[in-house]
Amino acid sequence: MPFRVRWILLFLPLFAYALTPALIHEKYKAYFKTQKAITMCIDPDWMPLEAMENGKMVGVNREFIDWVQTHLPIPITLIPTQNWSESLVFAKQRKCDILSLVMRTPLREKYLNFTSSYLELPNVIIVHQDAYKPLSLLDLHGKKIGVVKNYAMAEIMRNHYPQIHLIEVPNEYEGLVQVQKGHIDGLVATSLAVAHNLQSGEFKNLHTAITLPWLLRLGFGVRLDDTVLLAILEEIVTQTPQTKLDAIFGKWITAKPLERDTNSQLFRNVMLALLAILLFILYHYHNSRKLNQKLQESLAIQIHDIRQKDTIIFHQNKLASMGEMIQNIAHQWRQPLAQINSAIGVIDNRLYQNSICDRIIEEKLVEIEKMTHYMSQTIDDFHGFLDENKQKESFNLYETIQKAIDITKGSLESCQIDIRLHLDINITLVGYPNELLHIFVVLLSNAKDSIQIRHITHPTITVLLKRIDNFFEIYFCDNAGGIDPSIEEKIFEPYFSTKGKQQGRGLGLYISKMIMQESFKGDIRLQNSLKGACFVIEFYQD
Repeated sequence: MPFRVRWILLFLPLFAYALTPALIHEKYKAYFKTQKAITMCIDPDWMPLEAMENGKMVGVNREFIDWVQTHLPIPITLIPTQNWSESLVFAKQRKCDILSLVMRTPLREKYLNFTSSYLELPNVIIVHQDAYKPLSLLDLHGKKIGVVKNYAMAEIMRNHYPQIHLIEVPNEYEGLVQVQKGHIDGLVATSLAVAHNLQSGEFKNLHTAITLPWLLRLGFGVRLDDTVLLAILEEIVTQTPQTKLDAIFGKWITAKPLERDTNSQLFRNVMLALLAILLFILYHYHNSRKLNQKLQESLAIQIHDIRQKDTIIFHQNKLASMGEMIQNIAHQWRQPLAQINSAIGVIDNRLYQNSICDRIIEEKLVEIEKMTHYMSQTIDDFHGFLDENKQKESFNLYETIQKAIDITKGSLESCQIDIRLHLDINITLVGYPNELLHIFVVLLSNAKDSIQIRHITHPTITVLLKRIDNFFEIYFCDNAGGIDPSIEEKIFEPYFSTKGKQQGRGLGLYISKMIMQESFKGDIRLQNSLKGACFVIEFYQD
């Protein structure tokens, strides 16, 4: 989450007041004038919390969304999706402005900001009562445990217990069916949704084996580029009275547990009473810890902010040092490059005077001239990269890629590399074409080096463009067998190289990633495989 957004959320509680729709409308009237609606995606199959039926939202969360709607002068519009995974994809593509009942995870922070949670639920492991009886998560190592695809608990379980064999299921009901049939050993699920599914009596032989140590803290997820909407929803969530939340969600806490013995009314009543007492104790216990937890979270945010400031200062000092170094390089290189270009002119003139016409010599002279021009332009580009006042310009993406191929033409042809381009030749972008050209040259050169080192037969480099609305992905893929997984996390670090000091200094990918993040507000990532490595350049265009 950006520093400015975290700062806003940190201090909102300090200015608490009685929340009314009129105050919200007045405080954010400039925002509401420009917005016609707020689009929302939900989990379409997560009863009793939320679901889609006949194009409408149902479930307990519907009542809370109605409460939020009373504070907004514009409608919340529901975007239909087939499943939770599609809802996440729509959020990435910004087809929906918000997600409801979503938990913060590291992967989701790449495209969403998050409000405070307004509902917290425990997670459990459900197993068959005739199967093994695990006492802890360590007993599940090597077992097949179901988890709903792309749920937050799937990411948490993979990070903390990689030894557990997680099996993705489409929804919690289907997961319970697979446990019942013995296809999987257990299921990770929320206690409330499990209680809802067990009420039908269809799963008599299933029971709760383990309560997981992680609470599901659910709030709104808001698209990264709309910090005003984040502030509005955060204000509504944090200022909603606890009595209102209790009225909406509290009645569902008493959902019926699994009835093991359908012939014993006494057993059912006792278990129901014990469960109600236990949930009552847990509910008040978590309420008593809420203030302390918020204080700890605030302290952690402030510590994180301080560390981020230190990182920014270090980065700025590093850029200043780099600027001095580039100026020194420019001073040392300008004269030799000018002399090389002058020598090319003399050679070309003498050839003309002596009526010598050699196509290969002419081509090589042109290549030398292009390379010296590129080297000179590279110095200007790096110097301009540090200039905050540099101007964007329109340029043709295909022509920029073709220019990078021309610059590296000699080395590519010496390795007999087949370049395959799959992109629209008419796409026009706005930005800094020479900086993007430098990235293309680096990726082509790195691919050529990998192919040359590994002596690949029939070598190819494929350049592919994928576009979803204003989101662009440019793939540079080779067939050199991929990158060693043990060094994947290091390849974008400065001064890390697999070529040795004679062939590289390990700055190409580092500088390329920095250019994408600073100049294009995008990124470069590695997509590795046994066939070859793909470096993916991704960015938005307004």
